[in-house]
Amino acid sequence: MINKGKLILGMIAFLVVVLIVSGCISSNPKSPNEDIYIDGEPLIEQTKLDEHGNHVGGTGVLGEWGVMLSIRSKSGTAYNNLKINVTAYDANNQQIYTKIHTIPHLPKGLGENIMFGTGKREPVKVNITVVNATPET
Repeated sequence: MINKGKLILGMIAFLVVVLIVSGCISSNPKSPNEDIYIDGEPLIEQTKLDEHGNHVGGTGVLGEWGVMLSIRSKSGTAYNNLKINVTAYDANNQQIYTKIHTIPHLPKGLGENIMFGTGKREPVKVNITVVNATPET
């Protein structure tokens, strides 16, 4: 005799498999804005002089701030013609930078870097919004 609990569990497992195979349930995010993200913390540096008098860090201009972001896809999907609006804020939550950056190709499973400067204003927070992304098929 088959245990009712095992029968019901088997039917549920079968339905889940059917839904996954049919595409009704997906592990991939639904939109590029949910899929594309900043990998790790942005690298934020101010250009300073080293012990040899060379400009290091930041944008290369003494006293200015530079930011580097690594952009990735959670699902590992490759994208073409990726346009990302990058916005940076200072400690008072004032917007100090905004620009749409284009990444011609975000390779499958890999990241791409975006670098920019904010002048003499120190950024403390960076947000991104995907404006356009064409998934590679």
